[in-house]
Amino acid sequence: MSLEDWLGDTVVISFRHYTGGGIRCDAAFDDIYIRNESCKLADSLIVTAVTQNSASISWVAGGAYADKWDAVIVPNGNSPSTGSYITPSGTTHTFNGLSANTSYDVYIREYCENNTLATSWIGPVDAITLCGATSLPYTENFNSGMPSCFTQSTNDDFGWSVSTGPTATPNTGPANPAWGISLPIWNLPGKARGRRPS
Repeated sequence: MSLEDWLGDTVVISFRHYTGGGIRCDAAFDDIYIRNESCKLADSLIVTAVTQNSASISWVAGGAYADKWDAVIVPNGNSPSTGSYITPSGTTHTFNGLSANTSYDVYIREYCENNTLATSWIGPVDAITLCGATSLPYTENFNSGMPSCFTQSTNDDFGWSVSTGPTATPNTGPANPAWGISLPIWNLPGKARGRRPS
């Protein structure tokens, strides 16, 4: 039965036994367990912000008696046991010292009063840090498609694609990529013409 309606009150649990006829009046009770159901699973774990080297998270406490949490961030696909967890003072935390342009998994677990672990790890939730600055000189051959830190605008005059064949319009680019390497190709608007590498 639930005691939620008496939360905060002093509850007395008693057992009353009535004898029937005859001389047998023994009573036995077994497997009686009273537990705090107000300590439930933490909920709504989300990533609220990311930078090049940090990720901020928040979550909702599982109940009125939840008073401690562990949080850990690990590279994508790794078990939470492979990371070093921290103990936030509330239901938010920011992980610092992360690598740029990297996918991470975030987990939390919750404790209730008397430092009782209420849950196993909850997660993972994805956190992908932003792209960082690139050192010069820089080379990109686009052999694997559009790199993760490149973005393509849909509102510009240039249509970029990655292809192993010639350009769609004659005399606007290379006929074929050299040595079988993929090249970024483009069509210029109007009378502008691409120039074939010599």
